[in-house]
Amino acid sequence: MGQDTNTLTDILFYHVISGTAVDSITATSLLAEMVEMANRDSITTDVRDGALFINDSQVVITDVPATNGVIHAINTVLMRPM
Repeated sequence: MGQDTNTLTDILFYHVISGTAVDSITATSLLAEMVEMANRDSITTDVRDGALFINDSQVVITDVPATNGVIHAINTVLMRPM
């Protein structure tokens, strides 16, 4: 069970930029840059056909305020690069 918890934690932390709240305007300013996530792996942002992407996941809802940052909904789970 411990391994499953470690894997899940790693996947969840791959969805978090720690230390900074990143809204959609800031995200688009990071286009094609490597952004370090909370698990220390990196993602890239890109705009394709007017839509914001994180790696291969499309951002479908942006800038949802939360007490600890900003939430953006994506259309697929981000998986760490192998």
